Amino acid sequence: MTDALLLSRVKERQQAPPLFEWDEYQIARSEFEYRREADDYADETDDEIWESVYDDQFLFEDAWDWLVESITEWIERINPKGGWYVEATGLGWQNRDEFAAFETTDGAEFVRRVFGFDTNQFTLRLWGDQDGTHILRGSVAHHDSPTGEGRTVFPSPICDQCGDVIFPDGPVEVEAYGCKYLCCAYCAEDATNSD
Repeated sequence: MTDALLLSRVKERQQAPPLFEWDEYQIARSEFEYRREADDYADETDDEIWESVYDDQFLFEDAWDWLVESITEWIERINPKGGWYVEATGLGWQNRDEFAAFETTDGAEFVRRVFGFDTNQFTLRLWGDQDGTHILRGSVAHHDSPTGEGRTVFPSPICDQCGDVIFPDGPVEVEAYGCKYLCCAYCAEDATNSD
């Protein structure tokens, strides 16, 4: 597995902006700066402005909705069938490495499947590769892994026969009945054995 956490930290140090980011502190800080300059809050202290920012649940709900909507639009543009393969490095307090394949075209489901959370109580940054492969590399930090875990997400084709996500070891092109099909290894073996 590639070390996505290390690669994401290198990109962060190079000041490359992430393609997708969720950081509650940065969201709050940006809103604080905005309110600090706004006439509506001219009579309030910095502490009062901070309190109003953290009490504003719509701020975080709107930011979350914007994030998952942006991811949904990105998925529709680059991988409309929604097949994904993800490698995770340094997971949790046990520091494990895992991988998974899944199918989704929904941004919220994508975040849940890639990062394994049903809440937004984490910080994530994902950078897109500039080589046209649409591979995402990034990190996520949360209470079990405050220094971060790595993620590498690959768009992956869907098997024309069984509908499963095809792992990165490669799809197999199979000719049957005068048509070409993109198959996973299992279906390709099955198709070639049936001839």
